[in-house]
Amino acid sequence: MYAGLNKLRELHVDSHHLCRLPDQIQELQELRTLSLFLRRVIVPDWEKPAYFRPRFEQSLDELFTLLASLSKLSSLTLGEPPEDGWCPAPIFQTFPPALALLRSLEMLTLAVSHPNVHLPLRTPGLERLRKIVAVHVRFDHRDEELNAALPHTQIVTR
Repeated sequence: MYAGLNKLRELHVDSHHLCRLPDQIQELQELRTLSLFLRRVIVPDWEKPAYFRPRFEQSLDELFTLLASLSKLSSLTLGEPPEDGWCPAPIFQTFPPALALLRSLEMLTLAVSHPNVHLPLRTPGLERLRKIVAVHVRFDHRDEELNAALPHTQIVTR
């Protein structure tokens, strides 16, 4: 699937139907920047083809464990549309400790619109983050908690 892409450094995925990242993404060992935007398309039941899967079904533990195999990944952007009555439950609302497996990650951008986003602050490994960009995101932590847990991390909200 990724033959010939072994020197790829940036990958931007903007998908309506992505239900999981394929295991073959591990072959992209030069990947430094990954943007994963999961968009939902509301399709009435009577219009849905048999193969239609409107939800990202991979667990976040599985996702971050898979991404951890990308040893040079330093920038990760995760996005999804705002939650409303038409969309399924949020995907990127609570991050598992597996987030800390991304050992080279220096910048995390979150573009999700949920009432609160929870980061596993007590997880060793997150201290290497240098910048978190939160686009329309509120964290489920007080500013003092974030600053104490991530003292070397600049947190930018937009």
